[in-house]
Amino acid sequence: MNNKLKIILGSTAIILCGVITFTGNKIYTFANENKESYIGKSYSSDGDDDEANGSSYSSYDSSRAGNSSSRKQDYIDKYMRVTGGTVDMMEDYTRTSKLGMAEVELKNNGDRDVKDVTVTVFFRDDQGKKVAQQSICVLNEYVDDPLNANYSWKMQDDKFYELTSIPRSVDRSNYTIEVTDITFAD
Repeated sequence: MNNKLKIILGSTAIILCGVITFTGNKIYTFANENKESYIGKSYSSDGDDDEANGSSYSSYDSSRAGNSSSRKQDYIDKYMRVTGGTVDMMEDYTRTSKLGMAEVELKNNGDRDVKDVTVTVFFRDDQGKKVAQQSICVLNEYVDDPLNANYSWKMQDDKFYELTSIPRSVDRSNYTIEVTDITFAD
């Protein structure tokens, strides 16, 4: 077998095994035994049920009304929900501890299929002000099937996304996970 074919086959095997990089965010094998689950709760780490309180998981700037960006934002605000997610210190396959996001779950309550979904983890201070954030494309058209209208999506249990841009000084227990960008499939 020639070297070029070995490289292609090796790269394919790495992709199939789940070692993939999306815009600089690595997916690692999950090995944390003490992870906490926030499934069934809101995606604010303070335990408040934001959806029950009527608040949205996304922000909206009404000055952008009328353009395609505002149509996407309207869809996110009305129909896209983060229904699960955890941010904590996690171990990768080498047993190295890293800050990561796992157990992400999404729900598309709308009438359109979505092929790409980006979520952002916002960290807040004691007054609730955003002090750090990192965005990650959790659903990608090149790797995943689209998130169909009225369907849910769940991240693999044994994976996590490394959060590389969060300073150590930030309170990592006070966060929210929000859908911040989508690409429609049609």
